[in-house]
Amino acid sequence: EKPMGQRVRDVRNKELAILWKYLSLEVLSWLGWMSLPTIVAAATFAAYTLLGNTIDAPTAFTGLSLFNILTFPMQAIPYVIMGLVETRTSLGRIQKFLLGDEITPLPALSPVHAAVPPGTATVECANMKLAWPNGTVFLDNISLTCQAGQLTMIVGPVGAGKSGLLLALIGDLTPASGTCSV
Repeated sequence: EKPMGQRVRDVRNKELAILWKYLSLEVLSWLGWMSLPTIVAAATFAAYTLLGNTIDAPTAFTGLSLFNILTFPMQAIPYVIMGLVETRTSLGRIQKFLLGDEITPLPALSPVHAAVPPGTATVECANMKLAWPNGTVFLDNISLTCQAGQLTMIVGPVGAGKSGLLLALIGDLTPASGTCSV
């Protein structure tokens, strides 16, 4: 009992240390995000003055107005960069899939032209746990039923497990637990 409690405390302390680092970086990021427009305005006025110009009231107010207008675009830059990174990751996955080797199709379980009545479940997964080959669980307790003739979309952010779910549905990834039938 005591050794297990110590192990739990050790893991919790490591988790808290990582959380502290994460939150510290989050605060620094927020501070930079909020102060960037002021820093850019001050640096611009300083450079303007160092180049031998004088700042009079019309120049100062015009400059401040422009920086005020540019505040939102400057603060949006980190989000744009994050979106570009996610886009690049997604495009890399799509490219890898499209350029990958063709796989040998599995034999059909039913005749190709067999009609499936609308409303019949054609894909059913129950309490499915999915893990990558290295053992990392990425989806747990997934239950899903798709009906014949029904449009089903799998939507989520990059890294949420959409590709892994599709791999399980086509039989390329065996569920760690639960069932999946197509």
